[in-house]
Amino acid sequence: MELNLSYSSLSTWQDCRHCWMARYVIKEPSESNVMMHFGLAVDAALTESNLEKKNTSEYLDLSIVHAVFHDAFNTGLPEYNGPLTSVLSYFWQGEEPEAMLDVGEELLFFYYDAPWVPEGEEGFVPLTSAARIVPEQVQEKLFLPLYGEHVQALVGIPDFIDFSGIVCDYKTSRRAKSWDMMDADLQPTCYAALLGRPIDFQYIELIRGDRKRQVKVRSVRRTETDIKAFLLYVEYVGKEIDTALTAIDKLLGPVDAWKDDAEALKVAASIFIPSPGRKCQWCDFARCHFRAGRPEL
Repeated sequence: MELNLSYSSLSTWQDCRHCWMARYVIKEPSESNVMMHFGLAVDAALTESNLEKKNTSEYLDLSIVHAVFHDAFNTGLPEYNGPLTSVLSYFWQGEEPEAMLDVGEELLFFYYDAPWVPEGEEGFVPLTSAARIVPEQVQEKLFLPLYGEHVQALVGIPDFIDFSGIVCDYKTSRRAKSWDMMDADLQPTCYAALLGRPIDFQYIELIRGDRKRQVKVRSVRRTETDIKAFLLYVEYVGKEIDTALTAIDKLLGPVDAWKDDAEALKVAASIFIPSPGRKCQWCDFARCHFRAGRPEL
């Protein structure tokens, strides 16, 4: 089989190779939830508005941004029959659709309405408000050939690249992420490698909070040294994946012949080693026989 690597697949490989196999080899369907769906809808609205600014130098009117968000959020939702559905459903996780729509509108208003950085702290991040952004590329795929036996390329899609060269990505969450985690994240380094140059990378977090909505920003830098080290790591992981995929082909044959066989999945664990731990709680590989702290289905 042929596949591409991305920062998310590399991160999954780091966390658990058995989970990586589920996502990228047997392509186990992901189990979504309302927060993931909400984040994608916010991202869709911001992307449409960024494309408009790229093409016309003006953002979409906020009412249109809200409409795009509503359309994206309402598309593909599972059935909702009131509070009981919300409490019992894995997808809804106690949330209600109308409340989520209100939160999204509020976050988008904050995003466009005012600077994200308090006066006097502007030097910590290059882009301090939506007004400062001049999108040059919006959701455009970046591609770097790798020429492995199975691993063909490194790919990535930044949310947008500003005209100044700053690369940006949106994060939507209930609480702000740790800055230390962001500094160590593979995503900025992956985009620097794909672009072939040092970059300033800016996280833009739209935080719904329990009581307070806000937009927070954080900037990290990736250097030539970071890029070289990352590409060596990608080469190493690519060879590991090539070796594992060749071995699984010899042991079990074509993926379609064994991906639904529970006993074959256990055998595959001898090649794609599971790493049970705290991250099992958020893993959606429901057929995993090794996950920690989750009951067998």
